Amino acid sequence: MRGLFYKNYLLARRQYIGILIMIVIFLFTGLIPSGNSWGMLYAVFILSTLPAAFLRADETSKWGQYCDILPLSRQDVVNSYYIGNYLILGAFILFYFAAASVVAAATGTGAAAVAGTGQTSQALGISGTQAAIIINVVWMIVLSFLNFALSFPVTLKFGTQKGYIVQIILIALVIFVTVGVFNAVPGDGVLVELNSQRKGTSVMTGALFFTVLFSLASWRASIRIYEKKDLG
Repeated sequence: MRGLFYKNYLLARRQYIGILIMIVIFLFTGLIPSGNSWGMLYAVFILSTLPAAFLRADETSKWGQYCDILPLSRQDVVNSYYIGNYLILGAFILFYFAAASVVAAATGTGAAAVAGTGQTSQALGISGTQAAIIINVVWMIVLSFLNFALSFPVTLKFGTQKGYIVQIILIALVIFVTVGVFNAVPGDGVLVELNSQRKGTSVMTGALFFTVLFSLASWRASIRIYEKKDLG
């Protein structure tokens, strides 16, 4: 399976180096003290879309047909995408956590959180800056893992062209529902509102739990889809 990891690494380095540079730029904008933290969310979101882009490249090059003659099962191929992606996302998010902590310690402040920090800070007995970093890390995990768990099996099932359209429709529906919820809550937004009602930590815990379950279901679904897929 190490060969599959290396193949994806070469693909990323040769065809997607521009995207990788853009991801790094967005990450560092999210590290600016008292700056806008949405940059790092956008960075990790883009990073989570790369495996679907790899599938499009594999479909164009007919990689799947060649891979079928190798001593690898189709489950191994799917596993390489999931394991590799989660390791990269985990390392990326861990780097953000370490870098944001260093910046906060050096400057006495840090980037703003994507949601309120009061209840999380009180629940964990930490400062507001530390709470902001933890909140950002949680939503980085939730956003990137869910986006990958949604886009990958859809691309496998419908192919790169139809799958991209289906993915856009699904994301549009999620955004439509999310915006509706945000607009239905008065004040500074639903996440801050939940935080002010002392429910923020519960929401993050529930979001993480749902992310784990959805990711496992996506993994299993992708294996079944790829094992039945006609690569001819």
